[in-house]
Amino acid sequence: MRVVILGGGFCGSMVAKRLDNSGELDVILIDKEPYFEYYPSLPKLTTDPEYHEKIIKRYSTFLEDVEILTEKVVKVTPDNISTTERKIDFDILVISLGADYPIYLDNKKNVFTVSSGEKVKELSKRMEKASDVLIVGGGLIGTEVAAEIASKTEKNVTLVHSHERLIERNPKMASFFAERYLRSKGVRLIFDEKVVDREDDEYVTSEGRRIRSDVCIWSTGLSFDRSLFRGFGDPCFTERNTLKVNNHLQLKDHPNIFVGGDMTDIDEEKTGHNADSHSRVIADNVIRFSKSLSLKTHSNVRIPLFISLGDLNGLISFDPLAIPGPVPVLLKHLLEKAALLRL
Repeated sequence: MRVVILGGGFCGSMVAKRLDNSGELDVILIDKEPYFEYYPSLPKLTTDPEYHEKIIKRYSTFLEDVEILTEKVVKVTPDNISTTERKIDFDILVISLGADYPIYLDNKKNVFTVSSGEKVKELSKRMEKASDVLIVGGGLIGTEVAAEIASKTEKNVTLVHSHERLIERNPKMASFFAERYLRSKGVRLIFDEKVVDREDDEYVTSEGRRIRSDVCIWSTGLSFDRSLFRGFGDPCFTERNTLKVNNHLQLKDHPNIFVGGDMTDIDEEKTGHNADSHSRVIADNVIRFSKSLSLKTHSNVRIPLFISLGDLNGLISFDPLAIPGPVPVLLKHLLEKAALLRL
């Protein structure tokens, strides 16, 4: 029985790892890169691009019997998938492609996203000659990037956020500590405004404010590319184009297709931990489905969130509390090492 896994992030790589040497399953992992990348540490690469080598692990080093295809997926149907190189039929499909990071500007020159190591390394090179850095979006990524740059460089950093407080999905106490830290490092914070236009090196906000910047880092949220999917009905998708799953993480109306990671419609923070939680359920259910056994149920368990503010400060966020200091940074670093060691 052929199992095809799309995407080798937290969910896809761990499903592949758990199905490796399964014996009865022919497993194929498809990703556009030949390695797993620990994306929670990408903000660190803005000032330390060489750290990238420490947060990647090639699939070939931890997968023995899984076939690894370094190709881009261009089409997914209920029966097969197509890459830039070939068409592959499947018996069971695991979708964990992650999300897109859209930039809502016509002129995208020197505008970067923190979406992959290669992109952040390119950003880091551009920042070497920059004096002014604009960050659009004050969620987890935007806040961590602002702290990384402000705490380690002399750049003039401005952060524009469309909400009234940073990391607004977290407790107000976490927002307070994050704001206090960024202001202490000289970050200029602008709330309740959006960047809506650009004229040369000036960015224009929804309130008509003009901000000059050499480099812009865009981190306003995720989007999902529905155009990849052909032959799937509207009931499979939400209004945001995420995929609807049941409590076994099966795609609606398609019991042989499982979905994990950012693309699910599960109401939870899109973190590596939650994607890894999906991988456990999906790997077990792929085996159970292949044997016509009853499936396991996914349960949404809330855990503390570790937020980095440079190398020496951070936050533990767990509603309704937030704890600042160096301990969260240490714990986040240990989580990074543990995630890479178990692969």
